[in-house]
Amino acid sequence: MKKPLFIKNAVILTASSVVLRLLGVIFKVWVAAKVGGEGMGVYQLVLSVYWFFCAFSGTGVSVAVTRLCADCIAIKRDFRPVIKKAVIITAFTAVFSAAIMFFFSSFISKTAVGSEDYSLCFKVLSLSIFPVGITSVIRGFFFSVRRAGVSAASGVFEQTARIIIAYILVRIFSPYGIVAVCTALTVGDTASEILCMLWLLINYKIKVKKYIGEMPPFICGWHKVLRISFPLTAGRYLSMALRTAENITVPRGLKKSGINYSSALETFGNIKAMALPVLLFPSSFFSAVSSLVVPEISSAAAARHTLVVKGITENIIKLTSIVSVIFAATFAFCGKEIGELLYKSTGVGILLCVLAPLVPLMFIDVVSDGLIKGLDCQRFSFWCSVSDSAIRLLAVIFLLPAYGIFGYLLIMYFSNFYTASLSLFMLIKKSKGSIDTIKSVFLPLVFALIISKSTQVLLSCIGLSGAIFVSAYYIITFALYFALVFLFRLVTVEDLR
Repeated sequence: MKKPLFIKNAVILTASSVVLRLLGVIFKVWVAAKVGGEGMGVYQLVLSVYWFFCAFSGTGVSVAVTRLCADCIAIKRDFRPVIKKAVIITAFTAVFSAAIMFFFSSFISKTAVGSEDYSLCFKVLSLSIFPVGITSVIRGFFFSVRRAGVSAASGVFEQTARIIIAYILVRIFSPYGIVAVCTALTVGDTASEILCMLWLLINYKIKVKKYIGEMPPFICGWHKVLRISFPLTAGRYLSMALRTAENITVPRGLKKSGINYSSALETFGNIKAMALPVLLFPSSFFSAVSSLVVPEISSAAAARHTLVVKGITENIIKLTSIVSVIFAATFAFCGKEIGELLYKSTGVGILLCVLAPLVPLMFIDVVSDGLIKGLDCQRFSFWCSVSDSAIRLLAVIFLLPAYGIFGYLLIMYFSNFYTASLSLFMLIKKSKGSIDTIKSVFLPLVFALIISKSTQVLLSCIGLSGAIFVSAYYIITFALYFALVFLFRLVTVEDLR
């Protein structure tokens, strides 16, 4: 890809990713005000089961479409045989998953949430699994032809539709309790997925002819799609199965530690549905770039351009590390104020402070996982994901009854360190890159801690609070931090080029 086009796509995807996550956080803040931590915990359990069924319908196929269509364009072949086979695979798996979720909704609701009252939620969500699969395929195509704008627009359109529909329904049904609110939210989820699929199909029909012309068709056997998609899909599916089992087990394990089930659900909701989305919000840029880099690093590796692969890897890892540590530091020292500002909750604020050191690990894991998929390491990604989920599930079963919330926080720390270190190790090995620990880790961490703490003390002495405190804190902290980063040449203009 030409550099200006890559930068344009990076800016588009980053902006859309930031907008999407910001809208998501704002909406969750509003929903949390309606149903509280317990309601958010229930909704998170419903979604975790839904994501498990969705994982079977398009996770690996999307990556396969991106890579194979990019290869087709590089050798001037018609990629539509790839799209056709991907759609058939996705349709089969999606319909199968949706049927199970629909017809066994009562059993799933009883098992996952502890009550059959939420069976309608699962019935409604089952109708969106097929659209999710088709959307994954079409988005994979648009990534391969470097049309990030279409994918970004579809995401914003989908999230906007979800929020508008859910907002209207939640306002109507919120007086009737948590079950009614969860059902309203699932209707918004399903309707937005269907609308997004239609949006992308229309754009695909309009734009596909531009890329095929008179090119001969690409000879695409089923094995070419399955070779890439199966390990990723199997890994994602098995990992999601284990992760869903973990999510279902967490409230029950917390209950065994000595608290009632309602409080256990509230704690679970505070972590999964309220604290983690805020911590992950800053990763928008890197998740967007890692998606764009998959076809680039794949093409470079296939052409044996080792210096290009090495350069991409080293620059992205360095930038990820430098940016992530400042966010970790600000969450550590300003988490209580952020939790109070967003959720009117001291508990969520304390969780933001406690979980702040995980931010660099989560950022590195997101980026490394995307890059190693572009380097044809699907099997490694599969085993890394599955082993992590299996360890987490076993730890939840044995540690939570004895140690409660403290045990779960320990599990989260171990899990993020485990996956980030494995993915980073494999990425460095495959790319033959290296990490300058002084400039990429040590100095940024020192700068971030000193500046973040000093700014907190200064603003507290002045007497600022609420939104003014948080805004001033981030403006001052980021200005001073990045000034030092450029002053000490941790990042140069050449790096940004």
